[in-house]
Amino acid sequence: MGDTKVKINIHEGSIEIEGSQKFVEDHWDELKAYLEKQTSFSQKISTDKPSQNKPSQNKPSQNKPSQNKPKSSGEKQRTAKKSSSIPLISVDVKKTEKKPSLKELYDEKKPTTDMEIVTLFAFYLKTHLKINDIELGHASFCYTMINKKRPKSLLDTFRNAQRNRAWIERGSTPNSFTISTAGEDYINLDLPEKKP
Repeated sequence: MGDTKVKINIHEGSIEIEGSQKFVEDHWDELKAYLEKQTSFSQKISTDKPSQNKPSQNKPSQNKPSQNKPKSSGEKQRTAKKSSSIPLISVDVKKTEKKPSLKELYDEKKPTTDMEIVTLFAFYLKTHLKINDIELGHASFCYTMINKKRPKSLLDTFRNAQRNRAWIERGSTPNSFTISTAGEDYINLDLPEKKP
């Protein structure tokens, strides 16, 4: 039984069992039954039995010391922000008889900061499209429609407009926002900014 191995990687939620067919089947059934009782593993483990004596494709990368080194919470946050992509949620922002285009409103109001811009988007969606909750995908789409580069973190931009200016409020679903009365007043009355 020199070729028998059991590797469990908790972070990836993977289990590797190598050995004779009987060894693999016996240990797989035991591990599977145990892990299915554990809520944190029940979603991750596969119900298929692993193939016997099949070498792991991940062996070289598992031996790297950098992967086993714990990361600080700051590193995890940076990684999450880099890897997240926001799917666009398309809406009709073109001009009609009843509403201006988003680009026309943007050009008229001339917002200069990203907080002003996302507040303008929330205003446009609520006022002209009757969409109360703006999601990150809406804002991402709106940025593309006005040909403006998106901020590094749309979520932080909305949160800053909420905390620092009170122009935005939490929406009815997670990571959705709605314009506040203060935000509506700012768009209607204070934009474009008057030059002294």
